[in-house]
Amino acid sequence: MDKQSFMIGVDRLFLAEITSDAGDGAATVYGTPFLVPGVTQIAITRNSANVNMYADDGAYESVQQNGDLDVACSLAGLTGEKRADVIGADYNSSTGVVDDDNIGTPKQYALGYRKQKVTGAYRYKWFMKGSFTKPDSTSDTKGATITPQPMQYMYRALNRASDQKMERTLDSDDANIPTGLDNDALNNATTGWFSDPDYVPVAPGTPISDLVASTGTGPSGSIALAFSAPTGATSVKAQVEQLDGTWTDVSTTAAITAASTSAEIIGLTGGNTYNCRLVVVGGGSNGISNEDTAAAVV
Repeated sequence: MDKQSFMIGVDRLFLAEITSDAGDGAATVYGTPFLVPGVTQIAITRNSANVNMYADDGAYESVQQNGDLDVACSLAGLTGEKRADVIGADYNSSTGVVDDDNIGTPKQYALGYRKQKVTGAYRYKWFMKGSFTKPDSTSDTKGATITPQPMQYMYRALNRASDQKMERTLDSDDANIPTGLDNDALNNATTGWFSDPDYVPVAPGTPISDLVASTGTGPSGSIALAFSAPTGATSVKAQVEQLDGTWTDVSTTAAITAASTSAEIIGLTGGNTYNCRLVVVGGGSNGISNEDTAAAVV
């Protein structure tokens, strides 16, 4: 058995809202995962039981029943808007007030994070489906010394309806992960482990470098893209950069496939100029393309 290392830290807590998990043969659909800063501890309690059956005057058989799973997340805190989302309360974006009527239904999320090992490697984790209960808290006055007072949010993990999967784990030092897939690649929030709860490990590729953006030929708010075909890709999406520097997914007139060499972004503000890029998963072009700038059709 290969020697294993002690865990010494936890960080990079991500949530991905579940938008569909109908259990009718369709895949579970997630929103874009987002980082929750300030995690101090994650504690897992597995609600399982062993039941012994007796015969011939002794323990004859044992059956293990795997139940649900509780994940206690200690955090520095959540913004009012995000706190309202996870506990099922209402957030007023005009005043910043969180109103909790105690009957709201919390949203369901996948929950991901990573744990550091002594060697510098990491264990990456996703729980595929679950929701949060309202947190307990204790507030202490400041004294001669200050005691940090994190908030603890309890997440109950469940099997998702689409395939009964509850959790996924990947060690960055596993001997069988794709060649070249290191911590830097796995930690990339756009193309790595935290990009999707269903992330499939793939070797780093040579990202598209010839993306050209130009004013579109379609309706107002469109930008045309031309690029080399991302052969072998399992997923390709177009993104534009917002004023705050974040990149967001955008719609195209047709899905971008592994054989596509062009695409037309739609739904932008006509006349505005945007930085554009492609995010490719899988195949030889796996990664983030070069950026190019164009103005959207007025």
